[in-house]
Amino acid sequence: MLLKLGTPSGSMRRKLAILLAAGIGLAGVAQAQADFAVTAGYESGKIAVRDASDASPLVMQRTLPLWDDNTGGQSVAPTIEFVPQQQGYDVVYTFTNNTSMSRKQGQIRVGVLTLGANVTYLDGGFRGCRTEETTQADHKVKFRFYPHNMYSPAWVVTNDTHAVGVSIQYPVLEYQHDVRFAMRKTNGSTSTGEGGPGWWCEIRLSNNPSDSASTGLTYEAVIPPGQTRRYVVSVRATDVPSEWIRVLAPYRDYFRSTYGGVRYDRRETPVNLTTVANSENITASNPYGWASQAQRDPDVFGWEKWVDDIASRTGWGGYMIFKPTGVFSRNRNLNFPFQFTTRWLDNDNIRTALDARVGFPSLIRRTKKELGFWWGRSAQVMDGWDNGSVESLDPENPRHVELANNELALAVRAGATMIGLDTFSHLETPTWKLYNWLLYLKWRYPQVSFVIEPMPCDIMHALAPAWLRAFGEEDDPDDHDALYRVNNPHYLADFILPGHEIWAGYRYLGLSRLADGTELTAERVYSDMQRFADYGMVPAFFTNFPLNREIHIAQSALDTVPADLQIPRSEWKYRAGPTVIRTPTGHINSADDYSGNMNDLSQLPGSGMGETPASRVPMGPMLESSGSGSMSMLSNDDGGGRGPVINHSDVAKALQRAALTRTGGIAVSTPNLPAMIRTGSDRTAVSDPKGFTIFNGRAPKKSRIVIAGDE
Repeated sequence: MLLKLGTPSGSMRRKLAILLAAGIGLAGVAQAQADFAVTAGYESGKIAVRDASDASPLVMQRTLPLWDDNTGGQSVAPTIEFVPQQQGYDVVYTFTNNTSMSRKQGQIRVGVLTLGANVTYLDGGFRGCRTEETTQADHKVKFRFYPHNMYSPAWVVTNDTHAVGVSIQYPVLEYQHDVRFAMRKTNGSTSTGEGGPGWWCEIRLSNNPSDSASTGLTYEAVIPPGQTRRYVVSVRATDVPSEWIRVLAPYRDYFRSTYGGVRYDRRETPVNLTTVANSENITASNPYGWASQAQRDPDVFGWEKWVDDIASRTGWGGYMIFKPTGVFSRNRNLNFPFQFTTRWLDNDNIRTALDARVGFPSLIRRTKKELGFWWGRSAQVMDGWDNGSVESLDPENPRHVELANNELALAVRAGATMIGLDTFSHLETPTWKLYNWLLYLKWRYPQVSFVIEPMPCDIMHALAPAWLRAFGEEDDPDDHDALYRVNNPHYLADFILPGHEIWAGYRYLGLSRLADGTELTAERVYSDMQRFADYGMVPAFFTNFPLNREIHIAQSALDTVPADLQIPRSEWKYRAGPTVIRTPTGHINSADDYSGNMNDLSQLPGSGMGETPASRVPMGPMLESSGSGSMSMLSNDDGGGRGPVINHSDVAKALQRAALTRTGGIAVSTPNLPAMIRTGSDRTAVSDPKGFTIFNGRAPKKSRIVIAGDE
């Protein structure tokens, strides 16, 4: 960022504080590291990395093995290749299982990082992407799991003179296993030698026999018979510790060549959040926990009063509604309900959610803003209301797919263009399944922007915006600082996925617990919103304040990433190559992987407007009472519904928009109609043109590291 002399504004002061807190260099100070080099090689048979300018040690292997069999002789031993680089080195691990049984893969060790007894490290957790200080005297083992609770599989350690980074590159979606990073202090023989005590990183691929559920990998690396797997561990250093992000460049190169950039356009305006029900409100007369039940119970009064209230909050870029079907009273531990829309069909009053005159479609018409619904426990499927049934989402289970589509079809009919994916977590459904499931959802509902909660890893964040809990709610907060869990930009997201979208979710329950009796004011809300906007995040606030002030959301990547490392704006978004597209998983002449119903998947999404028996402005086809009817704009009328009249041009434009979503934004020609519309069980075979590839939801993979010697 370029700085001008004079007194900085409040926003500028906050940006300066952000940069100083992270140690990020400013324009004019940041320099390309082409002139920094290390000597990386073997000394007495062990890896040694030194600053080339003064031979000071940075990484000394000592007695630390590069790989360890942690399963008592049951792991496959890898071949190991050492590749020196200008600012560090790469180690390539190749595991080949030549046995007739599946085998584990052990653990990798990197170090010793001879950076002294007092260091700062990047907390690899995706929640706040913070830097933490630690000492040899006080350090306890710190470990995190990728892709469960690490944004990227990388670790950075710095002192006053250098930063050293460790990252691992492997195709997670293909190998389908976690890794566990741990930062340990040296002890015993690893503490002795040039450079003194230091630090080392352990990258665990498979569990130790003694691991518990909390310390072990959920999905460990087990290599099947006859297979070969390759991993690259990159170690890089810089002598400008304030620009520690540089040491993760190898991982970023790998990620971008494998997964590409973001597949969405970032929002530029704040979002207003509304919770319409809570467990705390449940009584015998209010079993669904509605807020303001006496005046606004949708089961009794319909949605008109809620819509009027939300519409009065002017100035926001959109509105997100939480728990729009109420909450469970018997199984409160399962709130928020998975059934975030289908209970609207219970009676005519709550069904006004779909009413074009007084329901949510009217909110869109009155405000001209986006509407969204928060999908409770979206990766925990519940078949039936408040009956205790719950299963982790399996996208290959047709029943799960049907139940999910029933919910989404009604949300789209109500006009939703935003859907919050609550508990969309690796702990429920592994990331490699969630990735393809989300591709499917984006393919089927191209007008919808999905927002992932909790904050996901980098692979998922490339597909969709993310929710980051920004509020702190300790029972007895010490001061106002305790009310904020996010105090900096997300440096890794800025570096790897510029143009990303992160919602900073915030509420003021903690403020009421402060002993000083501070009252909430509009000025406090505006100040807090700009605070998170300066971090490059979309302020998403639970408040009934109208927004009467412009909030500028910074492109934080332009501030946090050194200029010579910034990705050009033209490359921020994912760009797919030419593809033949038949299904979201790339299959030609076959039923879709998820539902097995090609006819169902060929339908266009709903129009976003609905009607109820009381509506005087019918805007869309009626759903059957079961809620499982077709939501296509082209669905058969059967004489009962009154769908909108559309022409060839409307259909062509809708298909073109959907095609843009499927191709990651590549412009396509106007479809040739009606040949592009698939009906019934028609599965016309499509030849694969020479030179074209089949779209499988991933960017083409390219190796960014050339290994010297024979393969």
